[in-house]
Amino acid sequence: MSDPVGEAAKRAVEPYRISPYVGHGRHALRGALEALKPLRRLHKPLVIRAADGRSRTVCEGCDPDGNFTWPCPSAELIYSLADLEVES
Repeated sequence: MSDPVGEAAKRAVEPYRISPYVGHGRHALRGALEALKPLRRLHKPLVIRAADGRSRTVCEGCDPDGNFTWPCPSAELIYSLADLEVES
């Protein structure tokens, strides 16, 4: 899914035939973003650096021990592709 927030907002306003980006429809976009905030706080990238200087990025929420690489399956559902590229 390229933009889960935008897709959720579109689904919410579709029956009313309005845009989620302008007018009253923008509240659907804001609501979808607010609904994902707790999940985004849980699923975020964490860079782990080894003693030899190498580093890797893992999902802090899924596995703080560093066994679950970023992006995790949940992050792929709650972040846009653009957000994942910036955070990777």
